[in-house]
Amino acid sequence: MKKIYLIALLSICLKSISIGQTKDSIVEACDLNREVDQFTEKVTYNIADAGGDISYVKVIEKGVPRYYLSIWKKESGIYTGKGVILILENGKKIEKPNETVDYTYSSGDFYTKIFMKLNTNDIALLKESGIAKFKIYITEGFTNSAKETTILFNCLVKAK
Repeated sequence: MKKIYLIALLSICLKSISIGQTKDSIVEACDLNREVDQFTEKVTYNIADAGGDISYVKVIEKGVPRYYLSIWKKESGIYTGKGVILILENGKKIEKPNETVDYTYSSGDFYTKIFMKLNTNDIALLKESGIAKFKIYITEGFTNSAKETTILFNCLVKAK
């Protein structure tokens, strides 16, 4: 009986861990923030990369998930316009030429920012490969770890 219990436990643990990752890195990577609206029962998850420039949001309303991407990039001035290009680690691109780019002022700094809804194709690409570089309007940036953004996004996708 003990043997069956241990095999079952081991099988559950192995399903949680991808090759090349430790259990601790997955636990840290999946530190999702979760909020439930008490009136509508809408569930919102969000998670950000270590640098805090890139964050993902998942909203589940009436059983239907929607995914969003937010990028904030510190600037020396105010830049607004249109256009977002994401270059993934595998070289593929997500291009949104009509996406509105805005700005905000926080704690004495300007930030160029976007908040965009992800479609089915975007979701499939981000599950496969993380964001390596981005351009929002005229501002270019990069992530510290494209692999981290892939892990974070996949954690979000798995959240129920």
